[in-house]
Amino acid sequence: MARDGADVHLVARGAHLRALRERGLRWRTPEHDELLKLPASELSAVTPAEGDVVVLATKLQDAEQALELVHARFGPTVPVVTWTNGVHGQRWAVARFHTVVASVIYVPATYQAPGEACLWGQPYRGTMHLGQIRGANTAVRDALAAALQQADFEAPVHRDLAPVQNAKWVVNCGGAAQALVVADQWRQVADAAIAEARRIMGVAGLPVASDAELLPRPLSMGTIDGQQRGGGSTWQSLTSGRSLESRYLNGAIVELADEHGAKAPINEALVYAAARAEAEGWRAPSLRASEVLPGA
Repeated sequence: MARDGADVHLVARGAHLRALRERGLRWRTPEHDELLKLPASELSAVTPAEGDVVVLATKLQDAEQALELVHARFGPTVPVVTWTNGVHGQRWAVARFHTVVASVIYVPATYQAPGEACLWGQPYRGTMHLGQIRGANTAVRDALAAALQQADFEAPVHRDLAPVQNAKWVVNCGGAAQALVVADQWRQVADAAIAEARRIMGVAGLPVASDAELLPRPLSMGTIDGQQRGGGSTWQSLTSGRSLESRYLNGAIVELADEHGAKAPINEALVYAAARAEAEGWRAPSLRASEVLPGA
């Protein structure tokens, strides 16, 4: 959006912030390799101003703390947009802010090097579904949709975001398998975890959008410098030595199953495996499918 004239201030920390300050944001797609020089700082250095909108773009394990810091800095009246997986991010935002716009992100992206973002989608960048979760004024939602469309994203606006949100949550349950299970076996586990999550959604009576509704326009993966995308966000976290959000995705399916007297053993096994991977410092997939799937 900054490339199209939006006033963007990046908030970051650690090595990512240092890279943003020293070099800028390297923005890479199959067609472009650009260096965007944007203002960047820690949140404590941001001076709140009228018209500000805060976009929360973190993993779920960092989201609640980030929202607490935003609330302390800006107060409850600043509009907040959640660019997070699952459903926890918007729930935490609704508890703190008067205006909340939630998003369902279907964008093949990679963040593994400080100060660098790769977007692999072709012929457009990806789809960002938007829904007003709290607050009657939809001006922020509508302006964001227009800005995303200008930046080569699909940005459908929904009166009820839940069906596509649940559909993406189901898909995300396969991410832990890709991160944790060896290359020739992970897809089998991912398919089983996704099918189980979809079944639990049905038990709970929750609406789940179709694949065509989740991704309404065909999207393919391009290459960057002749390389293909390595893996999804959980895989990126594991291989980069960062914490995993599996407990908020697969773990939330287990909790949902428990609430409705059902079982989700595959997703539960992935939650335990993710905790083990973090504790043991895995940097590559190490599980066999037989450690997750009965009879595999």
